[in-house]
Amino acid sequence: MKLSVVIPTYNMASLLREGLSYLAAQQLVPGLEFEVIVIDDGSADDTRGVVEAFTGRLPSLSYHFLPRGPRSCRAAARNRGIEVAQGELLTFLDSGLALSPRFLSAVSQQLSQAPRRMLIHPVYGLVARYGTKYGSDVSALASLTPESFDAACEQLRRLPEWDDPREGYFQLCGDRLEQLKAPWMLGWTTAVSLPRALAREAGGFDADFLGWGMEDIDFSYRLHLGGASFAVAREAPVVHLPHPPLSSTADKQRSHDANVLRMHRKHRTRETEVCLLFSGPHLNHALARLDDLVIQGVGPRYAVDMLQALAASHLAGPGPSLAVGVDGFAEACHLPVTHMLAPHHTLRARLAEQFPERTVECLLGIDTPFPDGFFEVAVVTDFLRMFPEATARRMARELVRIARKVVLLCTPGAEMYLSQDGQPWASLEALESSLQAEGLRWEELLVQGDHTLIALSSLQEHAP
Repeated sequence: MKLSVVIPTYNMASLLREGLSYLAAQQLVPGLEFEVIVIDDGSADDTRGVVEAFTGRLPSLSYHFLPRGPRSCRAAARNRGIEVAQGELLTFLDSGLALSPRFLSAVSQQLSQAPRRMLIHPVYGLVARYGTKYGSDVSALASLTPESFDAACEQLRRLPEWDDPREGYFQLCGDRLEQLKAPWMLGWTTAVSLPRALAREAGGFDADFLGWGMEDIDFSYRLHLGGASFAVAREAPVVHLPHPPLSSTADKQRSHDANVLRMHRKHRTRETEVCLLFSGPHLNHALARLDDLVIQGVGPRYAVDMLQALAASHLAGPGPSLAVGVDGFAEACHLPVTHMLAPHHTLRARLAEQFPERTVECLLGIDTPFPDGFFEVAVVTDFLRMFPEATARRMARELVRIARKVVLLCTPGAEMYLSQDGQPWASLEALESSLQAEGLRWEELLVQGDHTLIALSSLQEHAP
């Protein structure tokens, strides 16, 4: 069996030297061979010289230079690695990673019987700062060598700032990542391994993800959609050697945010939409709570006379109409809308089966595919109140964008009832204040029994 190690790099010559030295010290099980493929993404330092210096120490080492240009990116560099790789297995590593001498052997043993699995390698020091100037204890690295790797890892495990940010999720599910709602969100290509055939089946990385962030999450998500599983490679951790940042935190955040939006608009699923709010491991918690709320049915039920009044006053026209946060069959029967958004896949399937004449999408309503003013009217329920303030604002703003008229169907006296899941929902007063701060006008239309109809619109529409 052959394993191809792909290292994309850019102006990281000194760190690359460290990483290659650990690969040169690998102890292979019988029948395993490996190659190292360095993809230089247009470096201006001595990256080529570093690779050439290892020609005699690594039996199969190749160097590929990609000229720097406006489309240069990590995704394109990794794709070149997939293209030239000869091994049945692939390991993607960042430039400056320390490895156990048994790293590649452990990878081959775990993947040899798992043709549809990605291994996620625990990374010590991924968020540790560079040097003592930034406050991290780097003394454990002073004597780090391939031979001392295991002992150094034991020392690093006792330093909180060296812990892998994903470790809590690994432990939460006992390393059984299939129990998580979004295991693909943990597939950071700092260090991952998978069969080459699986990477090619997924189409490689999307080279439209320029800048920093999310190209690896998009790749992992597509693997997930294709039925791949994810596993924690406990026997093959790595140590991320701290280094000065190549770009500012602000630049990274801007690039990351743009790529999160790109990923959602590429896939248009509920998971990628929630990723707009929680674009890290915490997406797993957010999806779990959302699913629990839908399953428990914690939202209030609405009286038939109010639903009929709403339908008669706002849904009688011929234009398309939308309902958001209507999860009960009985309520949906009395709201003759053309489109519905469901926050859960099972709910979407059930509503689509019960109302085959309607278009039902599994989305929240934070970023939808509909053009401006597509709907004549959009109805949203108390569902809007279950979210944090910033999320409710974004949902309301999106509804005002896609609908000429937005109506909120709410139950003012339901605060106590809506807190029974342990997470209090927003009071009507708090929601009103928040939406007005977002530039939305709040106008009471009808009070009937326990329920109230409220019109939401942009203040700009009412400007003189």
